[in-house]
Amino acid sequence: LPDYSHVFTRLRFEGMNSEMRAFPQGEDAARMYTVSGALCDEMAFWEKAQGTYSAIVPTLEGGGRFTGLSSPAPSFFKDIVFDAESTE
Repeated sequence: LPDYSHVFTRLRFEGMNSEMRAFPQGEDAARMYTVSGALCDEMAFWEKAQGTYSAIVPTLEGGGRFTGLSSPAPSFFKDIVFDAESTE
């Protein structure tokens, strides 16, 4: 493992100039950062999935990666997986 430090919601790899952060759902929380990758777990059950996704995607347009994971449920997540229009 590379050298790292951690504080609550932040894991920093000094030698690689890289870090991982956890933040809550919602467009305001997501909009605070510019990310090169986003991993969203159990997104089908998020109350603010659409707002979070909408805030994250513009920061990834220069070559970042979005990964959404979830068990199935009717939701915004299902709509983006199947490229469907929102039913809400």
